Amino acid sequence: MSAPRAAGAGHWVFPSVFALLALAVAAAATGAGSARAQAACSPGIVAAVGALPAACVRPGDILRDCPDICPQMVVIPAGAFTMGSPATENARFEDEGPAHRVTIAAPFALGRTEVTRAEFAAFLAATGYSLADSCFTNDGVAYTRAAGRSVRDPGYTQDDSHPAVCVRWEDATAYAAWLSQLTGKDYRLPSEAEWEYAARAGTTTPFWFADGARQCTFANASDQTAVTRFALWTAAACRDGFVFTAPVASFAPNSFGLYDMAGNVWEWTADCYNGGYEGAPANGAPWVTGNCAERVLRGGSWDNTPNVLRSALRFAQPGTNPVANTGFRLARTLRP
Repeated sequence: MSAPRAAGAGHWVFPSVFALLALAVAAAATGAGSARAQAACSPGIVAAVGALPAACVRPGDILRDCPDICPQMVVIPAGAFTMGSPATENARFEDEGPAHRVTIAAPFALGRTEVTRAEFAAFLAATGYSLADSCFTNDGVAYTRAAGRSVRDPGYTQDDSHPAVCVRWEDATAYAAWLSQLTGKDYRLPSEAEWEYAARAGTTTPFWFADGARQCTFANASDQTAVTRFALWTAAACRDGFVFTAPVASFAPNSFGLYDMAGNVWEWTADCYNGGYEGAPANGAPWVTGNCAERVLRGGSWDNTPNVLRSALRFAQPGTNPVANTGFRLARTLRP
């Protein structure tokens, strides 16, 4: 397959294997005329989504609206799922219920990885945005606010391939607004429902990777590497090689092609926190009423125990708090 190249509005499209197979089948079934019609969807053809036939943007495709500084986004299919956990799920919390059906009526794009330090640094350099002058850091026992810590120095070693941390909810939304203005696309934080739908990727088990014992294949969380530094932690029996954050995409992806949907860093969603799902939107929209001083985080992080990696688990955190285990990934609305 030829390498993707830039054209049109500078929007990069990497067709998925499934999309390429579908194109091949369509061409064979309808002859050369159809093959000519499908040429606009061929590998290496790159343009803004709005300039392409709708059929050219397929679930699993990887989009990038500008080289280098824009995050790669994966097209997530429309569908429906059961959000939350059943009352019988081990280690369940009450705010994970009641389990309820949610319909995602239209495809959307979600960050292939968490936003990296390099991507976030481009925003800081372009805007001069002001960060908090401190960050909550983990001393192995508790989180305390440490002066001088920030996304630039969270108190442990990172490079540009690691996720941006010490990011407040307001910082994440400011980044999304900047990227939207830069590209002309609709970037935003995902709703909590979109996040869980994408994390599960069709699974109904407590962990999207089915078996919690396989944690170190799919997730950077508390493990035997971590206990070499933090001996009192509860940890998985396996070893993932990282005490703190790992470079994004260091672990295996889920079946939607998304990396680090369990562990590495907690991820902000757009939703206000509510203590259960009574009255929650059933259409995948963010829940923007309730306790909006606290926002919902999903996914768990490098310092969490295995049960925190469950797909249904929710965590409420003040949106004004920068924390050394918290970052984000973006969603993007796909316009026809």
